[in-house]
Amino acid sequence: MSEPTRKLAAIVFTDIVGFTKLTADDQSKASNLLKQQRKLLKPIVESFNGSWVKEIGDGLLLIFDTVTDAVNCSIKIQKEAKRIDSLLLRIGIHQGEILLDENDVIGDDVNVASRIEPFSAPGGVAISNKVNDALVRESAFETKYLGKPKLKGVGQEVKVYCITSHGLPETKLSDVTAKLENRSSLAKYFIFAAIVTVLLAGYLYMTISDANKIDKLSIAVLPFTNISSDEDNEYFSDGLTEELLNSLAQIDSLKITARTSSFTFKGKTDDIKEIGKQLSVANVLKGSVRKFGNDIRITTQLIRVNDGVHIWSETYDRKFKDIFKIQKEISDGIASILKLKLLGDGLNQRRGITDNPEALNLYLKGKYFWNKKKEKELYESIEYFKKALVEDPNYALSWVGIAEAWLELITVKRFTISGQVRTNFLGEAKQAVDMALRIDSNIGEAYTVLGRIHRNNKELANSYFEKSIQLNTEYAEVHHFYGEFLASSGLDTAKSIRELMTAIEIDPLSPSILATIGDYYYRYKNESKLALKYLQTAFEIDPFFVYGNKNWIYTSLLEKYYKWEEAEASWKYAYQTDSTQFGTLFGISNYYMMVGDIENSIFYYKKLYKGFSSRKSFLDLEFATDIYNLSANIELFLKHDLNSSTQFLEKSQIVCYIYDLHYLIYNYKANLNKSNFNKIVNEIFYNVKVNCSDNDNTDEYGSLEKGEFIFNMINSNENDYGKIVKQFSESQYFNASIVGFGYAIVGKKDKALEYLEIAVNNNNLGKSIRHPVYRDYQADPAFINILNKMDLSN
Repeated sequence: MSEPTRKLAAIVFTDIVGFTKLTADDQSKASNLLKQQRKLLKPIVESFNGSWVKEIGDGLLLIFDTVTDAVNCSIKIQKEAKRIDSLLLRIGIHQGEILLDENDVIGDDVNVASRIEPFSAPGGVAISNKVNDALVRESAFETKYLGKPKLKGVGQEVKVYCITSHGLPETKLSDVTAKLENRSSLAKYFIFAAIVTVLLAGYLYMTISDANKIDKLSIAVLPFTNISSDEDNEYFSDGLTEELLNSLAQIDSLKITARTSSFTFKGKTDDIKEIGKQLSVANVLKGSVRKFGNDIRITTQLIRVNDGVHIWSETYDRKFKDIFKIQKEISDGIASILKLKLLGDGLNQRRGITDNPEALNLYLKGKYFWNKKKEKELYESIEYFKKALVEDPNYALSWVGIAEAWLELITVKRFTISGQVRTNFLGEAKQAVDMALRIDSNIGEAYTVLGRIHRNNKELANSYFEKSIQLNTEYAEVHHFYGEFLASSGLDTAKSIRELMTAIEIDPLSPSILATIGDYYYRYKNESKLALKYLQTAFEIDPFFVYGNKNWIYTSLLEKYYKWEEAEASWKYAYQTDSTQFGTLFGISNYYMMVGDIENSIFYYKKLYKGFSSRKSFLDLEFATDIYNLSANIELFLKHDLNSSTQFLEKSQIVCYIYDLHYLIYNYKANLNKSNFNKIVNEIFYNVKVNCSDNDNTDEYGSLEKGEFIFNMINSNENDYGKIVKQFSESQYFNASIVGFGYAIVGKKDKALEYLEIAVNNNNLGKSIRHPVYRDYQADPAFINILNKMDLSN
């Protein structure tokens, strides 16, 4: 007998859902299903260079040389399995070391793969962290973090994900039978569009609305299900849903949940009562759409939330040209059953619409791509809006769609375009919205666009936002953008939060609105915990939500409260959504720097530096200093290279956007004699005060005062330390970690540890704990205790 061969492999386990019951009900059918599975799947496995190791009951054990082959084969299997009735599979994939023993494979990693499979959704694919690590840098794949399961018979720590791209379903955690480790703490990762937990239901209702006062005349329109044979018709089912939502908004006294919140439940099977509770509505409209050529069938169901009773339903078999009549019939039917009064002719009261079916069809395609909020799709949306205008030149909402797409492109591409390109995009948006208003001067959405375009002209922007609200009070986005504008412009922060709360009342599950409210409490109220609650809710609803500085604020707050795993997961979601964005690459590199992972920190830093450092237009901006500071931090905290760190810190001071002046002063102290040290530091202070006095960011973080505090500590005798600390404590930028840093520099270890303890208890101790000044503290029990409190002991 030959010796077992050891090798690294990708291990795949499959299992047929419901096979045990099928065997009990019809053994002959079950046996035939296994034969069909073998006949269908074996050639697929071979085509991806896989080995069909063995069949275990209804399950399969397969191995592949590469993760890519294993994953692509599994995706192909799930696609082809749909052709056979009852062949609904769960698939689990893990990468690890195996022993090939004649016709079998053994090893702990084989057991891991078998334990991961139950985490797959029916028809889906679950993977381990080792497989996910291989996929995360491949833009074609998208995954969702599920948690750390406590796997039976497995000693190693395993994180589980599911693949969400390629049409694969997400795992619904409530359906997973495998036991999760520390379920309560992991739950925060699992709250997606379908499962918004008590945090959302309870917190939002307490702070935003009264759940016990749900308006009986309120309704949410859930995304209609596309049951067409052609998946490309999804745009039509989504668009019809949105059009119905807008039509119902014309009914007097009927409260409508906004699109974003309704679409949170797309593809989900949540209980209607739970949906009604989360959206604070008394009624839910759901339905399905089948489109084949010019024929359409639309089914609708109006359900009362409190008892689940279907109070109205209808099926419409029509030609596509009758789509406008169908919308009106549905609106009329709901109005009748709820005993409401239509505003005039209902549909005709909505501004800027068309009566051309083909124009509507093209517009719906444009909206479908616009709602993706990604660069390629936004450009596609513009083309469809333009095609709609060819069919109906007076379709004003298509012009509004074009304008909104250009504004979204500014957001999506904000770190990769020059100021001139941004100006050009604004010009395109302005031209489009002007065209819309020439057709119809009373389109509320158009004035919201104008408010955003002219935000640098406070009075003009304010008037446009007010006009938009006057024309369309129930438009959530105008309240959202107006609230954000009022705060950022400094016009009225009190009114700002009122507008934002109005927006969230209309659209309670909107990640962007929730994130903006979190940003408000962080920036303007200095309420970190409240800010984190709103931001956490936003990212629980949509972990892949990427919106610039809000991602940064969210993860910074997670890091502030030492929630490292959550911060890492959030940055990975952002990276999967947009792996080229400046903020994402900077943030994920900075995160790994903070937790001491030099390999990953440098990996993402290199991608950042390669992508942005050569862009002259970019380096003219303040973001250039972010690269310099990150470079300095990596050199200082991870490599302990003071010379390289100094070079980068000196560059950052040139552009008057100062973060870490106190670290630069430390570097000078370590490398210069006292005379040169005092001369250079005083020159820096002078240059900053003279040349950067008009720069709003100079003292945003109090770097000048922190630097002066460190300088004074270095140049004073021991008897004056207390007085210097007292003077610094009166500054708005006082931070106990800076005092600890100062005492460490002058060799007062006990006092340094005392202030570091204060800082960690106040959640104000971050990356500085890795500074080389604390190199000799590593074995001190007090320092170890501080690291334990930060959850950085490892």
